[in-house]
Amino acid sequence: GSDIQRIKDEYISSNSLDSKESKPVYSLDKQRSKRIADAYAEMKHDPLNPEVQAAYKAMIDETIAQANALLKEGYTVELVLNQGEPYGNSSEMLKDLTSEKNLKILATESDFGSGITEKDLAENPLLVKSDIKDVNGKTLLANDVFRWVHDIFGHGLLGNGFGAIGEENAWAQHSMMYSPEA
Repeated sequence: GSDIQRIKDEYISSNSLDSKESKPVYSLDKQRSKRIADAYAEMKHDPLNPEVQAAYKAMIDETIAQANALLKEGYTVELVLNQGEPYGNSSEMLKDLTSEKNLKILATESDFGSGITEKDLAENPLLVKSDIKDVNGKTLLANDVFRWVHDIFGHGLLGNGFGAIGEENAWAQHSMMYSPEA
């Protein structure tokens, strides 16, 4: 945890981001959660809008920078394809992360049974290939890179689980590592 905290602090400092810590969430505000879900459902799907494209580009660039900070410190990632979730629970994930500095993630491609189409690629910037490879030499998509760094900085740092409260806390932890544009 302290190694990950140091990497996070250095990243935030070197990118001049606001580093004020958030307060942990212990129970869900169901009304707030519903407002977020409703706002998401009402959003216009506009993937080719230049503002949307710029926001995704910032998010992807910043996510890759976070991944490079982890790689520089000896952290590794392993893609798991079409085998289901690689860990039975968050404790298994945390053990692998802390003892091996490795994290297995479910490959984004596992979500696309018939494969990623040209339309998918045109409408989802997170499906582009990154320059980052896993321990077996497989290329990570931008979304795979996000899954990896989010699981480390959002979940692994403080041991946040994968239920609703854990995800809320993981979002609070990891979101401070992004610029407003991202």
